[in-house]
Amino acid sequence: MEIRDFAAEQVGRQWSEVLRFESPHNYYVDLSEKVWNTKHDLLNKYAEEFSSK
Repeated sequence: MEIRDFAAEQVGRQWSEVLRFESPHNYYVDLSEKVWNTKHDLLNKYAEEFSSK
C-alpha cells in the first residue's frame, strides 16, 4: 500500500504534457556513466550479432 501511494503521488507530480498518450512531451532522464556504458555495450553487442547474420 505504501509503495502504491508513493507511486500515485509521483505520477500526480508529472505535467499533463508528459502523461498524455497522444503526442506526449518527451521526458528526458539523465543516466549515470555506468548505466550509460552498460546500455551502449549491450546495443553494440547486439548490433554486431545482427550485422554478422
